[in-house]
Amino acid sequence: MSLYPWRCCPGRPCASGPRSDNGSPKSDVRLISCQLLKPTGRFDRTGKDTTSMGKGVSIITDLDENRFEQEVAHRHEPVLVVLKADWCRPCRTLMPTLEEVAQHYADQVKVYRVDINESPALAVRLGARGVPTMCLFIDGTLEATRVGALSHAQLHQLLDEHL
Repeated sequence: MSLYPWRCCPGRPCASGPRSDNGSPKSDVRLISCQLLKPTGRFDRTGKDTTSMGKGVSIITDLDENRFEQEVAHRHEPVLVVLKADWCRPCRTLMPTLEEVAQHYADQVKVYRVDINESPALAVRLGARGVPTMCLFIDGTLEATRVGALSHAQLHQLLDEHL
């Protein structure tokens, strides 16, 4: 059983066999790729996608309990915090749409993502009852919360209502 979260073969070892870019087995390399991914994704030893599926650097920043006060609660600009989990299919569906919306509103709102498995206390503090959950903060105050994988239009509506 593969320890890596291959998006082409979820829940089982990669059918094409994980290989490095030069074709050597994964045990000899730090970055590995699955031959079925289009574009080829790269994963580090922890299974984290290091290339945002070939789309470059993500505009969405990871956030944990330790940085929440500094990055969100004491920030005067609008902040969107997305609570997600790696095992959550709607969360994975939402992320590309969220990236596009974050790019569009980059000069107006900062977008953070919180993995509820890595920061469970923060998820409880924000009142998450399901994932994905979007929490919009303005001047450090929670202004709006939405649960579920929102469409592109719904994300725009959420932000336009409060910005």
